[in-house]
Amino acid sequence: MVAGWYWRSLRSKVLYEYGVDVEELLDPSQIEFDGSSRTPSRFMSVRIRNGPHLAALREDGSLAISIEFARILLRSSQFQESCVVVDGDSVEFVRRGMSVMSGHIVRIGSNVVPGLDACVLSPDGELIAVGTCVLPPRLSGARSGPLIKVRAHERTSSDAVPQRRVGAGSK
Repeated sequence: MVAGWYWRSLRSKVLYEYGVDVEELLDPSQIEFDGSSRTPSRFMSVRIRNGPHLAALREDGSLAISIEFARILLRSSQFQESCVVVDGDSVEFVRRGMSVMSGHIVRIGSNVVPGLDACVLSPDGELIAVGTCVLPPRLSGARSGPLIKVRAHERTSSDAVPQRRVGAGSK
């Protein structure tokens, strides 16, 4: 009963925020929700059973989506309107977790609004990051300031955490 309520809530939030019906992309029986102990009608996070975390519920009720959920949502053509495309020069910076600056935007989707998550795509359509829009897209022509504050990004091989040497001393 509660899982059904959570599923309907997730479905309506994704439809409202991104214009995508997740029922076409996900199997409800494979989704797990972590509910709130203080507010049983609210879920706190969503994940695939025995799989990756998909999204968390923010204080304001909007979704903070993960890279994995963005990858799933990108299978819907409508989700392209919740994405920004950056120029080739800034792809590596965004891959390292840097914010997307207004002057490096090639295209802004019509669903990109301040306070909601947006995906960052490379010029060839590859997903490179997810973050929160912090500047109204109509002001992106100002050529200064961050448009998307990156929260999660695709890791590259250079992002690997260096291993500490275990050895004979502390040099």
